[in-house]
Amino acid sequence: MSAPASNRLTLATKITLLRVFLIPVFVMCLAYKKPGIALVVFIIAGVADGVDGYIARRRGEMTELGAMLDPIADKLLMFTAYMMMGISEQIPIWLAVSVVSRDLLLSIGCLMLFMSVGFQTPSPSMLGKTTTTAQMVTAGAALLAAALGAETNIVLLSTYLITCALTLASGIHYLFFVGTRMIYEKPDDDQAENSTPATRN
Repeated sequence: MSAPASNRLTLATKITLLRVFLIPVFVMCLAYKKPGIALVVFIIAGVADGVDGYIARRRGEMTELGAMLDPIADKLLMFTAYMMMGISEQIPIWLAVSVVSRDLLLSIGCLMLFMSVGFQTPSPSMLGKTTTTAQMVTAGAALLAAALGAETNIVLLSTYLITCALTLASGIHYLFFVGTRMIYEKPDDDQAENSTPATRN
């Protein structure tokens, strides 16, 4: 008899773990100034992000482990990419600071809310998804420019500015609007006891 999906390491979860293991490889590529290889690793991780979710839904292998690892893999990759590229000046430091600071503040805020009122982190909003997509495209564009030895032009600068604006806007949205809703829309005790975390893959 096969184990329940929530209790075994599914194919989708293995792919998610691969994304996590690719992060040190990505860091080494940036540290040794190999932006071309780093771009390839970044693209593989991005494609795997879509593949693991599709496989989980297709095969009905939605697990709590996958639901926990998926956002962690996303955040670790983006946090690492912007921190490393900011330090190496492959992207403007103000962009790196905005992305890294937002992720840190949101992580701390969600942890504090969870500890105080027992809520799970909110589901990604359209603004949040748009911001994540913009951050990934921008990081990929910056890596491509570094690999080609291209200078920052008006198109790349515009991408940086748009991504920074979206990052700040989504950070404000989560911290104030979603945070306030989580605090003041606390369910009753019976509903809280019967609720379970959502699962993805």
